[in-house]
Amino acid sequence: MQIENTNQVEEKVLCFPRALLGSYSSQVIFFDQFIWDKIQTNLFRRPRSIAERDTMYKQLVAYVVIKLGKKYLTYKRTEKGNEERLWTKYSIGVGGHVNEEDSQRFLFDSGFFDRAVRREIDEEVIFEKGFKLSAPRLSLFINDDLDDVGKVHFGLIWVAEIEQDINALPESNMELKKVAKGKKGLCDLEFCDVDSLKAGKSSFERWSQIIIDYIYAGGKLDK
Repeated sequence: MQIENTNQVEEKVLCFPRALLGSYSSQVIFFDQFIWDKIQTNLFRRPRSIAERDTMYKQLVAYVVIKLGKKYLTYKRTEKGNEERLWTKYSIGVGGHVNEEDSQRFLFDSGFFDRAVRREIDEEVIFEKGFKLSAPRLSLFINDDLDDVGKVHFGLIWVAEIEQDINALPESNMELKKVAKGKKGLCDLEFCDVDSLKAGKSSFERWSQIIIDYIYAGGKLDK
């Protein structure tokens, strides 16, 4: 976390006590509605610089997998992104922290997380005319403590489908790379099938590797 100058207030992110995970504390990828309900009723705000150093708590991170038919949107993180630990790595998910701004605006609204996820997508990806996203659906959690990033973050894995307007070209005829463009910190956007993801898995960040292994083994991202 960085504070750009003394006139700006440090970002505050939404966290929950790691102890809430109970028997799931050692599970890497899963979904449990009861755990999700507990998390939502035990959220609080912390300055990000403190949350990054405290492994007793988990920061919520929205991580959105975008699909086009049977292909998945991938991209490369650049040095313009905020998370230095992930620079030059490829990813299958777009998104970031659910922060205080989101909670102030939406916490008491049933659509809070949906809107927070939409904000994250809008900050990172532009879709060409003729294409739009379906409503994101919460599909899985990632709770991976193997590296420094994972130890203090809890991934909310959402799935959104790219839908074509009636006048858009059929998928078989269109140039897939022109469907979406990346904003600051994203480059080399491409749609890949499961076999291609598996073959290139070593170049992806760890959360993406976990998801790639999951779908390659037949796991479903759709609820």
